[in-house]
Amino acid sequence: QGEELKDIKAEIKEEEEERLVSGDQQSMEEWKMTMKSKQEKSSLHMDTRQEGDHTEESSLSCSVCGKLFTKKRELLKHKKYHNAERPYSCSECGKCFTSKQNLHVHQRIHTGVRPFPCSVCGKCFTTKQNLLTHRYSHTGERRYSCSECGKCFTSKQYLLTHRYSHTGERPFSCSECGKCYTDNKKLCIHQRSHTGERPYSCSECGKGFSQKFCLITHQRNHTAWGYHV
Repeated sequence: QGEELKDIKAEIKEEEEERLVSGDQQSMEEWKMTMKSKQEKSSLHMDTRQEGDHTEESSLSCSVCGKLFTKKRELLKHKKYHNAERPYSCSECGKCFTSKQNLHVHQRIHTGVRPFPCSVCGKCFTTKQNLLTHRYSHTGERRYSCSECGKCFTSKQYLLTHRYSHTGERPFSCSECGKCYTDNKKLCIHQRSHTGERPYSCSECGKGFSQKFCLITHQRNHTAWGYHV
């Protein structure tokens, strides 16, 4: 098993050097910044932040999408991405993207296509980036640690979201009802209760769901009982 984990780590390192497809979450420049940060082994410890580079006690968030950053320069670079033209729209939900590639990746949410399987457990993912993050659960690598409690995480985003449990912050609020959340993903899921969006559809019967776990629970009915809901 040790040799297998060694091979996985080597494969991760090799794939990190490639241009990873990450949907509309990161532009090419953002990905390069992320890789540079990882190569420099940034551990996100509060006592090792560079002067004028990191924030003191709170992370920086994008006012448009809520994505979190620890460096102001990364946030400013990210904001330029929102100003870009988005000529490619999804026929299912109307969301727009800057390229056909990003649109194609997004549409996997609707189609359920997950072309990137884990060689260890078989779990599949919509992007290579998500697969790489998942693989750290097998190798045991948790490179991002919380300076408050010492808890470690496989990705910087997970750490930044976790920090809100210490500060009590809920910076993502619903414009419809005012309910607040600790991360943008939870807010997006909640907003579907207002918009009626159901991006996850059953391949057996076509029924739509607002959350993935609801679809998975529903599909077990088809598998376990052999009937069409």
